[in-house]
Amino acid sequence: KYGGERIEATAAVAFMTSRNPWMIYVRPQFDEVVPLMRPAAFIDRLFSQGVLSHENYSKVRSLSTSFEQARFLLNDVLFPTGQKGFDAFVDCLKRTEGQEYLAEVISTYTPSRAAPAREPLPLTDDLRSQLEKEVDSELIRKWKIHQKISHKWKELGRCIRPRSFDDSVLDKIQDEEKVNSERAYKVLRKWIDANAPNATVCALSCSLLQIGLGTVANEVFKEQIVVACSHYKLCEK
Repeated sequence: KYGGERIEATAAVAFMTSRNPWMIYVRPQFDEVVPLMRPAAFIDRLFSQGVLSHENYSKVRSLSTSFEQARFLLNDVLFPTGQKGFDAFVDCLKRTEGQEYLAEVISTYTPSRAAPAREPLPLTDDLRSQLEKEVDSELIRKWKIHQKISHKWKELGRCIRPRSFDDSVLDKIQDEEKVNSERAYKVLRKWIDANAPNATVCALSCSLLQIGLGTVANEVFKEQIVVACSHYKLCEK
């Protein structure tokens, strides 16, 4: 309905269920609620309650449309926080003039009526080859991955699989490059150079999910590929 980013079945859900049982369920009503949300009216309250980090608060404010703000909030911030984030979100909607009815729509949708997260495809030879495909500079530039992850470039560098970077390396990159997107690109390039041939689609996808960038993972790779990455965890073997 809104391109490839289907909120009701994100790969972020599949990745987080083992850590947070609430994430087994998602709310299809979000598909209808997102275009009606006005995050600018309540993000200050989310920030004051500790649901939004300073980094995510700045990211939301930097997005140009309410739809983009709402999509980012739900996919990359609220879903990974689980029930606590959801409760705070509903509370903020209830306290925001003109958004109260959205809180009622969402909160009346109980987990027992929710749709389960998408099941992964069988691990065929073809799927395995897609998961184990190496990431290269052409792929990064083609999909503008470095631009999409620029606000979390350092966080990705600390956790990217199979071998991450310590802060001394990241601090050096920060000094060398003045723009976050170029810092992100250098992290990805160093990751490829250090981890080839294990710098794969699966490894990058799982790393993006781990830092709450399921939206980016779904945008760059097919959703079922991302779900399979998080399920089969080939990058950990």
